[in-house]
Amino acid sequence: MNDTIFVFLPPFYCCSGTNPSLRNEMKILHVEEHGVSLEEVHEVTRFHAKILHPKFSLISVILRLLSLNVDVHCDVVLYMAVKRSTVISRLYLLLRNSSQKEAVQEREKNQVSQGFSELVLSSPNESLKLNSWFALKNPHSTSINPEKIQLLPADTTPSCCKMIMRNTGVDIEMELIGDDERTVWRDMVPIGRRICQS
Repeated sequence: MNDTIFVFLPPFYCCSGTNPSLRNEMKILHVEEHGVSLEEVHEVTRFHAKILHPKFSLISVILRLLSLNVDVHCDVVLYMAVKRSTVISRLYLLLRNSSQKEAVQEREKNQVSQGFSELVLSSPNESLKLNSWFALKNPHSTSINPEKIQLLPADTTPSCCKMIMRNTGVDIEMELIGDDERTVWRDMVPIGRRICQS
């Protein structure tokens, strides 16, 4: 029997720095023929969960949902079309390297055939808290619905914010602001990068 086992964490989880409380929030799930059991985690590094003196073969890592406070890396994707004098766009916040991008592409497939284009924007410079809410701001928008977007877990189809603005020849400036009023992401789509009118 091994004295130590290292478990690779999913790539979108951000465990940079030392967070001793993360060790208490993480357990290892072992699925057996007659049920499941949980194993305590000894140490959490940026890429691994470490177990000393394991009593079973390892299946996966789970986090207790009630105390989920995980930093994750994410990407921002915008679907956009210019319809006459209006710019219509939908902004998604996706976990990096997850199946969420494929789920969004499937959801948007019909819209792409109607003149929408996918734009992969810059990513936030820092990791963000999973399940947190962020307000989408654009100084030139006439409407943003809903006004906030939630960073959802990997097994969930992500929500989006729909933004409408007049096509006045200005760049599309966007930012995401956390509940603490701190700007966590900012980007701009220049006029030249927009899609042709349909």
